[in-house]
Amino acid sequence: MDRQRKKDKLYLDIAERFSKESNCISFKVGCVIVKDGRIISSGYNGTPSGFINCNEKFADWNEVRFGPGPSDAEKKRRREEHHEWSNNFEIHSEMNCLLYAAKYGICIDGATIYSTVQPCNQCLKNIIQSGIKRIVYHKLYDKVVYDSEILELIESSGIKLDQI
Repeated sequence: MDRQRKKDKLYLDIAERFSKESNCISFKVGCVIVKDGRIISSGYNGTPSGFINCNEKFADWNEVRFGPGPSDAEKKRRREEHHEWSNNFEIHSEMNCLLYAAKYGICIDGATIYSTVQPCNQCLKNIIQSGIKRIVYHKLYDKVVYDSEILELIESSGIKLDQI
């Protein structure tokens, strides 16, 4: 295994550790931004500081999702309720990384972002705009499809996208 591949795996492992800090009951995602061999920003998915967390809002999630009582229709309804709430109130890990760097004046131009999961289209365009030059991720995100226009955006931006 070459040196860069070893470093990529190391930073993905660190992003995985950050993902464990997420309070999301459905999908924990972690992320780090690396520049010149140093981690300069980190994040995980969650709500804005001071706001109710997903695990508090959906405290009965495991009973509803996995318990014997609720019907499949009820489980599906609750999953959709969570998804809608999450879209409105949770910040993706990639955005938390970018926002942390912006808040503290950390230059991320030319950096690499490592995420445990493939960035969604919204995060992708913000990552491109931030000046990051490479995205490394581990798992595919089932709610993301990079259609021909998104692939054109990736190509025209010159950003490198690697799944490891």
